Amino acid sequence: MSPFEWVTTALGVATLVIGIGSLLFVGVQLRQGAKETRKAAFAEEEERARQRKRETIDAVAKTARYRQELKAALPWNDRDAASVKRFLEEAENDPKTKAAIRAYLDYLEMLAVGANEGVLDVDTLARIHGGRIVAIATNYAEYIDRRREELGTTTLYSEIGALADAIRASPNAPRQAVRPNEPSVR
Repeated sequence: MSPFEWVTTALGVATLVIGIGSLLFVGVQLRQGAKETRKAAFAEEEERARQRKRETIDAVAKTARYRQELKAALPWNDRDAASVKRFLEEAENDPKTKAAIRAYLDYLEMLAVGANEGVLDVDTLARIHGGRIVAIATNYAEYIDRRREELGTTTLYSEIGALADAIRASPNAPRQAVRPNEPSVR
């Protein structure tokens, strides 16, 4: 092999090694870029979730006084099915009380729409008002059914029921209180 052929072959091999090295470098860079893009997308999604939770807490906090005013005319313990039932039966003949019930259910329906549309965070809402929302959906069901029949609609306050179902399915769903010396059902 002549010196010229030897130099040409060496340059060809060097070019091949540099080309392969360049391809490997570009491949590593592409892979790293994809990894960073996924990481950024994940961080962005986490931030959106945190913001939705914060907005849920803000929405509940900003309406706390309004909710308390609405709730003033309603039974204190809306988890007590018997007292709620008695209250609702008495309310049938009292337009002022019916208006208070309607205003409170309207408020909960608005909150439920926000959660069901993903604007508010269901898990955070479950932690704040989960027990109350589930109790309202359960204990006011007959009352709501009568209003639906009266108005000829099947969708009245349906968002509250859908939210109650989502809360029941949530990992933050309210659990029944455990009395001392009783095992937990968790």
